[in-house]
Amino acid sequence: MNINSYIRKFGKYTFEERPFNHVDALIFSELSMISFEPVLKDKEFVTLKDIELKDILKEMVSDSPDKLYNKNQIRAMVESDRYKDLTIKYMRREFSKELVNQFYAITILFPNGDFYVSYRGTDVSMIGWKEDFLLATQDTYLGQEQALDYLRSVIQKEQGRFYIGGHSKGGNLAFYSTLHLTEEESQRLIESYSFDGPGMRKDIKELPSYPFVIDKMVKFRTYNNVIGATFNQMDKYKVVHSTGLLFGGHDLYYWQISPTTGDFSYAKDISSLSKKYSDRFMKWVESLPIEDRKLATNTLFEVFHDCNDIYDLAKNWVKDLLNIKKSLNNYSEEDQKKLKMIFKTLLQYLFNFNKVKKD
Repeated sequence: MNINSYIRKFGKYTFEERPFNHVDALIFSELSMISFEPVLKDKEFVTLKDIELKDILKEMVSDSPDKLYNKNQIRAMVESDRYKDLTIKYMRREFSKELVNQFYAITILFPNGDFYVSYRGTDVSMIGWKEDFLLATQDTYLGQEQALDYLRSVIQKEQGRFYIGGHSKGGNLAFYSTLHLTEEESQRLIESYSFDGPGMRKDIKELPSYPFVIDKMVKFRTYNNVIGATFNQMDKYKVVHSTGLLFGGHDLYYWQISPTTGDFSYAKDISSLSKKYSDRFMKWVESLPIEDRKLATNTLFEVFHDCNDIYDLAKNWVKDLLNIKKSLNNYSEEDQKKLKMIFKTLLQYLFNFNKVKKD
């Protein structure tokens, strides 16, 4: 069963009856994919059981690539004994095409005063997708700085202990924030979660906070997927079975939960196919100079400059393919050669194994 099935089955138990667990942590991470602006408006906070979903539900899931699943998720949470008394506070959204910035975070407050800071992953906007590519070209990016600033502001306002978490890019933001906590701040941290999030280019062991937060950082990957392997520096991680294949395994609604235990269905390690693709993809990325990575990213998103979101991309794919040649004409002959070689080597690394130089 998936997280929505879990909510329906185990939602009758309060957190006193059935303590907070890692499946709950994933559910809380996905809750930040739901936009609470229509609910909050001029309010500072809202309790889930007080949300009237009828007229605003469509707007609340407008940014999500999993609209139907998110609708079912929030409906089930509002009606459950387990989640209905949770309070949503401190919603923050930042979005800028110029700065390549898509950031959204909420704080989920337990009745006992503990709280969970949830960072949104990549939404449907093309800016959000372009921001993901910054991981390969920069040691830090604006969203990470915003995530740390957000966390610190919440810590100052709330007195309880806390969790941090996110799925995909949200997991990257969670770990970045965790690794930049002071020792005093980290004493209130219970656990930090990255659910199949990419890692960081910078060596995390060099960060001063690493020794006193590493044991509180929990990395989740899925059996069939490559995204969680990107820049991964975590020696220990948990592997969850998923019915999705490769990139489809990244979708958390495919993650498998035991209906008996209410915990994830775990595997010993990621699949051999995932390892193969992950290793080859990272070898390709690391073989490219930083400037070439920037060139490839800018070229790719210049082709899609007329697309505001992934739905535009799906509608205009024929036009976008025709734009590739036109976009290449804007570059020098030297850069055109570079770009052709970059994408050629990518295809070789992923598909034409015989042409890839062995280590």
